[in-house]
Amino acid sequence: MKVWWYIAIAAAVILCAVLVILLKKRRKRREMEQNAEDRLREEALDRVLVGDRRDGKRGTVAFDVKYDQGQRNRKGRGASGGQTPVILQLTEKSELSTRKYMLHAAGKLSIGSQADLNDIVITGDGVEKRQCEIVRIGKQLFVHNLGKTGQVLLKRGRKQIILDREAVELEDNDVLYIGDFTYKVTILRN
Repeated sequence: MKVWWYIAIAAAVILCAVLVILLKKRRKRREMEQNAEDRLREEALDRVLVGDRRDGKRGTVAFDVKYDQGQRNRKGRGASGGQTPVILQLTEKSELSTRKYMLHAAGKLSIGSQADLNDIVITGDGVEKRQCEIVRIGKQLFVHNLGKTGQVLLKRGRKQIILDREAVELEDNDVLYIGDFTYKVTILRN
């Protein structure tokens, strides 16, 4: 009878040791995946800040200044002349980190899980390859959901809006929820 008792205790100890080893391997794999995601996100941010475009050309300045009969016109990349440059600051909050993205919002900015399709790369449950897009039209910034299954939630004060294909204008202090990530919106107009 005592032999079975010793065998059961030995089996339980072995089972616990195997579980501990598996949990350590899983934790290490998650850390490696998170490091890879962080590296991709940093590379995407560097490309946006430097002005690299997907066609291989590199943008050199955020806006050009031209003088026409004594009047100063500013021309944003992808925008019509005479418009005030708009800078979008997104403060990303996740379980592990807080990051700030300062983006010259000229044209489009996309957020999603696939690095070659997006300016900001995030992964996790509920995030599609191209999840959402922020578009500048004139002096306004608009956001809309590109995903079919993933949700993008916009919170403005006490009001919450689930975004769909229809664009909604972004305002200062809005908060975007995409997957496990939270983005606080700050709009700077010069």
